[in-house]
Amino acid sequence: MKKPLVWTVTIVFVLGAFTALAALFILKNKGDRDDEPPASQPADAKLEPGHLKLSAEQIEHAGLKVEPIQKGTLAPDIRAFGVIQEDPAASFTLRAEAPGTLAPPPAAKDKPWPDVGQQITENETIGILQPRVMPSDQITLASQRVTLQGQLASAQADLSAAKIALDSARTIYERLQKLNAENKNVSDRAVEEAKAKVDTETAHVESAKKSVELTNAALDTVQMKLNPVPLVVAKAGEVVEVNAHPGEAIESGQPILRVATFDTVVAAVNIPIGETPASNSTEARILPIGTEERPLTGTRMGTAEQTDPKTHERIILFRVRIGDAKNLRPGHPVVAYVPAEGDALKGVTIPESAVVRYEGKGWVYLDDGNSIFERREVPLDHPSAKGDGWFVNSGFTGDEKLVTTGAQMLLSQEVFASIGAGGD
Repeated sequence: MKKPLVWTVTIVFVLGAFTALAALFILKNKGDRDDEPPASQPADAKLEPGHLKLSAEQIEHAGLKVEPIQKGTLAPDIRAFGVIQEDPAASFTLRAEAPGTLAPPPAAKDKPWPDVGQQITENETIGILQPRVMPSDQITLASQRVTLQGQLASAQADLSAAKIALDSARTIYERLQKLNAENKNVSDRAVEEAKAKVDTETAHVESAKKSVELTNAALDTVQMKLNPVPLVVAKAGEVVEVNAHPGEAIESGQPILRVATFDTVVAAVNIPIGETPASNSTEARILPIGTEERPLTGTRMGTAEQTDPKTHERIILFRVRIGDAKNLRPGHPVVAYVPAEGDALKGVTIPESAVVRYEGKGWVYLDDGNSIFERREVPLDHPSAKGDGWFVNSGFTGDEKLVTTGAQMLLSQEVFASIGAGGD
């Protein structure tokens, strides 16, 4: 009975010693960890939402650039919406000169007929028009041609006779003029009559020339009704409409195709009811949706004859030179800032580089001078006068310091810190 008791006491003693050592080890490690700050605890955990605190090293590493905010003024304007339309002055419609049938040019029968989007060069021949002439019309045209050919022969004969008479009258006039200059061997009256004869024959020559020209023009018109007519596009541009194709019969004046250039377009802008554009305004800032950072200048053309059928708002038309906006085409929506009556607005100008987008809004970061950066919302309603940022007339005193470089990095840091805080 003594041996089991000894073994039991020994085992209990060993287990107690092991437990004591383990407890001391755990307490020591816990004390060491309590002395160190949590690795995942964000540096700005106690700051209000929208605020971020960085150390001097972090600021230097991020390459932040802070500048005083710029005060300024902006002429009052009306923010209106519109749509891009084709500029009527920049398009050309090719129409049929006579009734007939379309065909490709004989020298390029395998060349495809122009299609929408294709570029056409100036004075390019796209096909021919084979006039449609009824048998009775052919007889009439043939009769007209014979008559005109007879008139042309007569007119040419009259012209030749008039030229001969003019040469003779001029020779007589020059001889009498010379004799009159030599001791008045011929009277002044005779010289004057010779001069009048020259003038009369000159008029006969001009009349005969005109008759020949008119007869030739009439013959060309008759011939044109019988011969194929080349279809020549007088202006270069992009094909925007194709109204007829080879093999189709068309009538005189019917459109065949239309080309347009898009160096200039028209912005049709709806002016909200109750708003009054400045009476002396001639230009407006036009911002195509999707490329607001590159505003365009629109020159006022006038007011459309009709109001918008849905909103009954007035429509003002602006001609816009698109410059580098090569993809701007009719139907593209735009926002226009039209000068309005009233005093200039006072506020601050925010450069584009300082603005970051987050949750569908615009934001900037302000430096309070103590390495704390505040994120503040910026309304993007008024582009700056130069188009390189935004004009804000509320929410700023004008004494703030603005982060103009590195704002996107601050937003990323703030979002990362908030995610880390939420994970704890």
